[in-house]
Formats: sequence, structure tokens, C-alpha cells
Amino acid sequence: RESRTSGSRGVSRITWDRESEHSLDGSAARHSNFTDERNLSSSRRTGPGATGVPWRVISAVITANMLGIGVLSLPFAASVLGWIPFGVCLVLAAVGAQCSGQLFSLLYLDALARDCDWRVMADAGLDAYGTSGQRLVRGVAYFYMGGVVVIIHLTATTAVATVFRELGECDVVWSAAVGCVALAALQVRQMRHIGALALLGVVTIVVPCTLTLWSVVIEHPEPAPTEWFGTNATLLQKGVAAFDVVFAYAGQVIFIELQSDMHTPADFPAAVGSSLGAMTACYAAVAC
Repeated sequence: RESRTSGSRGVSRITWDRESEHSLDGSAARHSNFTDERNLSSSRRTGPGATGVPWRVISAVITANMLGIGVLSLPFAASVLGWIPFGVCLVLAAVGAQCSGQLFSLLYLDALARDCDWRVMADAGLDAYGTSGQRLVRGVAYFYMGGVVVIIHLTATTAVATVFRELGECDVVWSAAVGCVALAALQVRQMRHIGALALLGVVTIVVPCTLTLWSVVIEHPEPAPTEWFGTNATLLQKGVAAFDVVFAYAGQVIFIELQSDMHTPADFPAAVGSSLGAMTACYAAVAC
């Protein structure tokens, strides 16, 4: 009886070992496929991510990315909302952007702790919800970035056409010229070079705005009529103005990619905070 019992136990143990081994092999295969799929986008990226850039470079990139989008729409928002509602919206949007930076930093550091190589926002969607999440996040991200490209292109074309109006060229010519300059700038791929280009972009935004504000102060020293609360606008106009303030702090779609190129990803909140401080000061000066 002892021999039979031990024999049956041995057979059961062998059977269990084989089943568990098969199960573990299947889990490992699924994990391997998931990891390969998650790192599919990151396998195409080489260069600066290996060494990383300091947070000051990332701060310049964030500033150029957000400042170029929102600086021109905020005077309208301030005139529609009035000083107090506009100031409240500006502070809330800045605080929300800082909180989003903190949240993205925590998520990215948690991914690193789990050996997940996030390089773009779609990798986070893949990690959380699989391929369907990856496709959804990628679609939303590209839709947003495509819209931003169109907005910036139209704004730059209008500005250039206004400055060189005396030459008499049509808007199509200026649109093509802006597109050629943008296409040349898009050939810069390494984050260190992008940071230098972003710093140049910030200068080309801040300097004209400063000169314009200075000329307004010199030519019109008397105080302009102001409103603490906007009273001459419809509810729809006020809603559009409030969303203009929120849109001025948009750009979180590239936060994962920026952290993946940092030397110390834990410093990302410092990059976000410094950029938001500079942007909020510029927004307040231009809008008010």
C-alpha cells in the first residue's frame, strides 16, 4: 500500500509539474509578446535616450511647445472674461498643468520600476489596456498634434503675410514658405538639438511680444478701459475664452516622450514647474 501511494503521488507530482511548466511557458510567451509589442515603437528610437538630457533642456522644449500655441489667443480671452475670471482661469490652468506633470512623472517612474520601457504616450495605453488602448491613445495623440500643426501653420502664415503685405504676394505663397521652413526644422531629431531649437523659438516669441508691449505703453501711456468682470460677451464667447486659457497649457501628449529622453526622469516636475512659471508670467503680461 505504501508503494502504491508513493507511486501515485509521484505520478501526480510529475503531472502537476508538467502542467505548471506548460502554464508558465505560456505565460512567459504571452509576456514576451506583450513586451515586444510594447517596445515596438521604442525600438525605432536611438541616440539621446541612451545618455539623456538635463531637465533644463526639457523645460525649454515644454515652454516652446505650449507658449507658441497659447500666447496669441489669451488677449481675446482676457477681454471677454474680465480681469478676475481670467486670472482665476489662468491660475487654475497653471496648477492643473503642474499636477498633470507630477502625475505623468509618477506614472513614468512606476513604469521604470516595473521594467516597462515607455517612449511615447501610446506605450502607456498599451501597458494599461493592450493593443486597443495603444490604438486609442495613438489616434487621440496624432489627432491633437495634427490640429496643433494646422493652427501654428495658419497663425504663422497670417503673421508673415501681415508683415510683408507691401510685397503683394498671396497667402498661398507665404503658406508654402512657412511650410518649407517648418519642414527644415522638423529634420532636427535629437533632443539636445531640439532643446536648442526650442530655446530659439522661445526667444522669437518673447522678444516680439516684449517689443509690442513696450510700444503700446509708449504710444498709449493713458490707462485703457478695463473690466473686472466681462459683461459684453455671450455665454458661448465666455466658454470659448475659458477653453482658450486651458488650451494655452496643453501639450501633455509629449510628456512621456520627454521623460524617456531625460538623464534623470525624476527631475521632470522641475522642468514642468520652471516652464509653467515662465509661461504664466508671459501670458499675464500679454493678456492684461
